[in-house]
Amino acid sequence: MTQPLLSISLKCYEPKTYGNNDLERKKELRDLILNKIENISDVQQKCRGKKLSFEVCFNLYSDSSVEGRKTKDLDNMLKIFCDVFPEFIDRNKTVKGLGLLEDDRDDLIFEINCEKRLVGFESEEGIDFSIYEYPKL
Repeated sequence: MTQPLLSISLKCYEPKTYGNNDLERKKELRDLILNKIENISDVQQKCRGKKLSFEVCFNLYSDSSVEGRKTKDLDNMLKIFCDVFPEFIDRNKTVKGLGLLEDDRDDLIFEINCEKRLVGFESEEGIDFSIYEYPKL
């Protein structure tokens, strides 16, 4: 299997769903990812203009008493996640995204393998993901 273009594990983070305050949710996720990347321009150069494949795992805290925390819909979590990768995360193109996709070029995402897992500790809650050039060989 090929090496990922990017591989990140975000822990102690409650994955968010699409809905109210989605711009703030996108900014929070974008910033967490940026804090894990040493040189964003190198990663942008590796990813931009390429067909991409994502492997994503949303880890949800199974013992939470907060309603909905462990029963989030996979597609709603995936929407927030995917929206942080273009150059901008808003329709007006004023709020920067990660810039791994040019101008909201979601058509360059060719594959997403996604799952959600229930984890027993809040410290394990978060998102693990890798980005590969498509097709992965």
